[in-house]
Amino acid sequence: MGDFGEVRSLVHHSEPSKEVFARLVRAFKGARDQGEAERVWLPYALEHLGRWRDEDREIKLMSEGDEDTFWFEIARALAVKSSRWSPDALRSLLTSERLAGVVSLDVEQGAPGEVMGWIAGSEHVGALRSLRLGRTKGGRVSMLGLEATSTLRLGSLDLSGCRLLNHGLKLLARSPALAGLHTLNVSRCGIGGEGMRAWARTSHLKGVRSLDLSMNALLKGELDLWASAEGLSLIHI
Repeated sequence: MGDFGEVRSLVHHSEPSKEVFARLVRAFKGARDQGEAERVWLPYALEHLGRWRDEDREIKLMSEGDEDTFWFEIARALAVKSSRWSPDALRSLLTSERLAGVVSLDVEQGAPGEVMGWIAGSEHVGALRSLRLGRTKGGRVSMLGLEATSTLRLGSLDLSGCRLLNHGLKLLARSPALAGLHTLNVSRCGIGGEGMRAWARTSHLKGVRSLDLSMNALLKGELDLWASAEGLSLIHI
């Protein structure tokens, strides 16, 4: 069972880390008086967690119902075991106002192919800067809805293993969500020269410093072009 003394010790006196944060989550889960934990523990924790790195404040949601708690607010990074969620429940989570403070989101393998559109269409992803999508059901991931987003602005995007294909990359290239992108992983995405030429015609690539194109259907000449692209400091082809 958690108590307020443990919470104070963890957030104020412990060296910040993912392991300590996991202990903090367990303390909230084990609180005898959930009302007191929400009224007293939560404001105290939020006040002192400001000095922690966002990546250390990660909550892993393993199944439906894990998100239905007041202490979800302490998270800045979120990993979702999407294969254990129904499509409706997963969509509800990814478009929920509970994600308003989340800066890093990892949707693990097994989500429906429409998952990117759900996230892009949410009003509550303004803080999100890093997004990773695991391989979706059926492999294919749709980029529909990404062009029209008014909220999402990513710095890092990892789609490795998703069947993006040339059409998907073209839609991705036109999205305002990627205007500030600095890291992109599209390895094993089934893209070819047509998709990469469309990407090269956009202004989004200018800010990308790390690019992973490995294990795609790109010809040597196309790979050489990207290997010599100005501004890229790290590239995997």
